[in-house]
Amino acid sequence: DTPILVTSKVLKEAGVSEDSLTNDEPKEKKVSISLKTLKQKLKSAIEEEEYEIAARLRDKISDLES
Repeated sequence: DTPILVTSKVLKEAGVSEDSLTNDEPKEKKVSISLKTLKQKLKSAIEEEEYEIAARLRDKISDLES
């Protein structure tokens, strides 16, 4: 019952609407996103000085490229 605090920017970019969540979907369902999109988001995060987000994006890009 602990609240999770996030900025509206992070919620807008990475959030999932409550309507899209159902018990019918498999828990292992993953969202696919292109490397190009991830790299654009990385560039934007660096420009906005959102370094924690940039680091996570960098790691995700590295995982997908390897």
